[in-house]
Amino acid sequence: MHISFDVRWLAGRGSREEIDPDLFRLLEAVRADGSLVRAAESVSVSYRHAWGLLRRWENRFHLPLVEMRRGRGHGTRLSELGDKLLLERDKLHERVHGELQEIGEQISRDIAGLGRAGTERIIRVAASHGMAIAQLADVLRGGGELKVQLQTRGSIESLKLLARSECSMAGFHFPQETLIRALAPLYQPWLRQDRVTLLLVATRAQGLMTRKDNPKGIGTLEDLTRPAVRFVNRQPESGTRVIFDGLLHQHRIEARRIIGYQKEEFTHLAVAAMIASGAADAGFGIEAAAAQFQLRFVPILREGYYIALPRESMELKAMVQQALQSPAFREPMRAVAGYDAGGAGQELDPAGILRPR
Repeated sequence: MHISFDVRWLAGRGSREEIDPDLFRLLEAVRADGSLVRAAESVSVSYRHAWGLLRRWENRFHLPLVEMRRGRGHGTRLSELGDKLLLERDKLHERVHGELQEIGEQISRDIAGLGRAGTERIIRVAASHGMAIAQLADVLRGGGELKVQLQTRGSIESLKLLARSECSMAGFHFPQETLIRALAPLYQPWLRQDRVTLLLVATRAQGLMTRKDNPKGIGTLEDLTRPAVRFVNRQPESGTRVIFDGLLHQHRIEARRIIGYQKEEFTHLAVAAMIASGAADAGFGIEAAAAQFQLRFVPILREGYYIALPRESMELKAMVQQALQSPAFREPMRAVAGYDAGGAGQELDPAGILRPR
């Protein structure tokens, strides 16, 4: 059984009417063929039905959907409204299709797992993007008895999902030096000692990423405010965005002065790729992402990457701790720029990481 989702368009308030999917297919065919007759044939409806469908929705919108051009061979073209509907449909598809597909696949896997015999267990991990959490997931999968589903989410979002029991464990990162006092209130509600157990995964460096030749001469946070510098940011509630905003506040830099502050990507690698492609001049992220795309990296702070688990999940804690302390995890991490997994597996006091050193 495979579950999938689609988007319905509803028109009106109160008693709403669904816009017939055939209308979008018909408009698309008109755009491609320039003829209502051929468009009706391509979507397998009669010309009479196609004409009636257009007229019904033109009456609802009080605007034409197509324009019939007079003269031999001139055919039919979309009106401004017809073009706009297809444009917005395509934009909406780009925005939500991937996420809906992921949710459908997740539900399909869950349903399939209900009838599966054997000892396989499903561990759902919501975690901030990083190389260490991906390596940990691979090590946990290695034994064959665990099925690990890793979903990339922001640090705070991951902790919220854990609090709602929507994942088995949450991966997040938090500064070890500066900003601890400023950011602690955002994390305290989700790191209560009576509810979660905390394990260290690794420490890592965060800082500015620029092209290798750094043509704009970017070396400080203040340099991001120069008019010629294009920045690419991380999404709200990601740990990196929270840290970056905290640094801006600490250095009294107004976000509105940074060109590209509103331009967001969802992983460190996506930010690095934007810079490497020339679409942006700078970003803020981990050294490992900069190294992977051969970017210049200016370190600004070190942080800890942690796993939070429900306090009662003692068996899962033991498995994760064993994986973190294994050579299968630690050896590959030695080759990852900016990471130190020497203390991986250490159990920590949740309140302790939120206290200034």
